[in-house]
Amino acid sequence: MKKTIELTLKEARSIYKDAEPSVRRILEANFGNVFDRPIGVWCLTKDNKAIRAEDWNDGYKPLGVGVITKDTSFMVHLEPQAAVPFGSTDVKKYAGIVYDTETYDNRSATSAIFLAHNGVRGKMWDNDKFPFEGSPATAYCAKCGGDLPTLATAKVIAEHIKDINEAMLSMGGYVVCGWLWASTVKPDNNCAFVVYTTYGNVTNVDRYDRNFARAVSAFHFEDFEF
Repeated sequence: MKKTIELTLKEARSIYKDAEPSVRRILEANFGNVFDRPIGVWCLTKDNKAIRAEDWNDGYKPLGVGVITKDTSFMVHLEPQAAVPFGSTDVKKYAGIVYDTETYDNRSATSAIFLAHNGVRGKMWDNDKFPFEGSPATAYCAKCGGDLPTLATAKVIAEHIKDINEAMLSMGGYVVCGWLWASTVKPDNNCAFVVYTTYGNVTNVDRYDRNFARAVSAFHFEDFEF
């Protein structure tokens, strides 16, 4: 005997967010194109609306800039970036996700860096100036309520930088610019990756260097009204 269940659209959206691919295909077959990815860059509001930069007005309460591609979706925080070290070069071993150049899992990678650097002291130069503890890059992003972007996420930021900055400016946020730290570490040396947002250049630099930390967060576009 074949069994069926009834779902409202709201319930289906809730299930879809974390569903396995096979379950997503069933939901898509039954609910049509309501789960299509609204690819692009959006101004996100605190009451869960997604708006184009050109349609923004002061009546909305800004939340952040949403970026949606066929592979990932994330929110760039409005807070300005901070020029800080990544962390101590004394930390030699991380969880595997920190070495993954393809992952978009910003939360897991940031958590791994935070734990690896917990309580570890460092200084920016050999003359004992500017001492710090832990990972200043991940600490700053946590202060903003988000995570450090992975290398794959930072590349997406650079790819869409013009639209992201237009959205930032329309909401009264701060433009994204310069070399951004990624949460991706170069194996077998003291370096982490950075991405230059203007041109998309990628390189790796000493973890004691000062580069920009910019907070991002995961968001479910299914929760927003487009």
